[in-house]
Amino acid sequence: MIRGAWDGLVVVLFGGLLLATVVHNLGLKSRRLSLLEGLGLVPKWKFFAPKPGVSNYYLLYRDRFADGSVTPWLTLHGMDSDRDAIAFIWNPNRRLRKALHDLITDLPYDLCETQPAIFKLTTAYLVIVKHISTLPRTAESRETQFLIVEKYLDQPAQTLFRSELHRL
Repeated sequence: MIRGAWDGLVVVLFGGLLLATVVHNLGLKSRRLSLLEGLGLVPKWKFFAPKPGVSNYYLLYRDRFADGSVTPWLTLHGMDSDRDAIAFIWNPNRRLRKALHDLITDLPYDLCETQPAIFKLTTAYLVIVKHISTLPRTAESRETQFLIVEKYLDQPAQTLFRSELHRL
């Protein structure tokens, strides 16, 4: 008899915490829920990251030739392509695209306007320039430039940054 009462109490307690967690994650606020969260009993779920990705970033580059003409912008490493159906098994470019994505999001864009010289010395900027400079290209290429674009679903793409030309 006592064991059944304890089992019922545990079920009610954990059921209540589950319900409180669901209500809390739906965005409903209350003092009791805040207290339970403060005690670590009600988690706040954040799938994929503290701030999940809601946009796509694209890294593009182009070259300028000795005669002054430039190539069209090219998207780097298929950052604009959809994943194949077997990408969960075989996706050799995943790490490279992830590294580029991390570099793009690590750039301190606020420094670009206020302190451009410091912006160009950040690790993320220098790694991007180095990577783009080592890509295979024609012998006529003298300089390269990169462009970072952000695109939200159903909105036109926005240019976040366009670099100056860098000698090859």
